[in-house]
Amino acid sequence: GIFAAQAALDIDRVLVLGVQPQLADGAMSLGDGIAVVTLPQWDGRASASIHRSRLEDTARAGISNFGGDVTLADSSLACTTLELNGENQLAIEYQFEDGGGNQCGCAGAFHSCGVKSSMISAPKALAAIVVPIKPIPDVLFPNKKKGPPK
Repeated sequence: GIFAAQAALDIDRVLVLGVQPQLADGAMSLGDGIAVVTLPQWDGRASASIHRSRLEDTARAGISNFGGDVTLADSSLACTTLELNGENQLAIEYQFEDGGGNQCGCAGAFHSCGVKSSMISAPKALAAIVVPIKPIPDVLFPNKKKGPPK
């Protein structure tokens, strides 16, 4: 998955697929497609702007937001245990903004995405792993509106 602590992400046309839990502090946890975490001891807030992306088959949350600002538009969350999960970080409240065009569900049964607070803990920073990200083809978005023919 993608983890951002006290960062501003701009994600466009990214596929996050098959995120599994990791062993952290002796307990199985995590498994979030995208985790946005505001660190209360630092100034500012973490944020993510997610557009035209697909998160599929995540063990915990499609998107978890811990005291940050997340905007989601024209994206799909498929077969995630939790779709959108928000948790406050001490006195810092999480924010989700629906930019429209989103769908959540599994096995072809899709619906509007909903935010829940499941009282999960924020992931801890793991060793940095840099993986090149390539834009995903439009074929993965069957409901995408096509523009005029060229």
